[in-house]
Amino acid sequence: MYEIDTKLKELADRGTPISVALVGAGQMGKDIVAQISGMQGMEITVVVDIREGICLEAYRLAGINDGICTTNDVEEAEKAAGNGLKIASTDYKTATRLSKVQVVIDATGSPEMGARISLDCFDHSKHIVMMNVECDITVGPILRRMAEKAGVVYSLTAGDEPGSIIEVYRFAKALALKL
Repeated sequence: MYEIDTKLKELADRGTPISVALVGAGQMGKDIVAQISGMQGMEITVVVDIREGICLEAYRLAGINDGICTTNDVEEAEKAAGNGLKIASTDYKTATRLSKVQVVIDATGSPEMGARISLDCFDHSKHIVMMNVECDITVGPILRRMAEKAGVVYSLTAGDEPGSIIEVYRFAKALALKL
């Protein structure tokens, strides 16, 4: 049994939630910030987008209106995060290099940006959740191998159309249905 609810509750009870950074706060990214902000056992630490206002809007939609530091300086972000502040940035390196962050979600939709984010995650021991299907279909297999060599997890999400399709396909295949 998967028991994700129990495992997340245990993290919350221990005061050790999974620290998540999001790069790409468009419609999907804003939804991610709102969803994670309401969960136990996970927290959004950093939101990155090309415009600072988009990051702040993502936090606002999640009900977070204060306690936010806007910076592109990793050292300043380290201090702010250490004081319990959320980070809004226009530089993806703030997400990939902040020591508190364990997982980076790429929701940019840009193959080049997705590759850059992934490579920096690997260099800084961050797991990556690839919601950037445009990146995954072009260089995903290469990134997966690089992640394995770096000792981190490169994963896709089951919430986007391609992820959902492959999940249903694999389930049907496991049931021995003729495909």
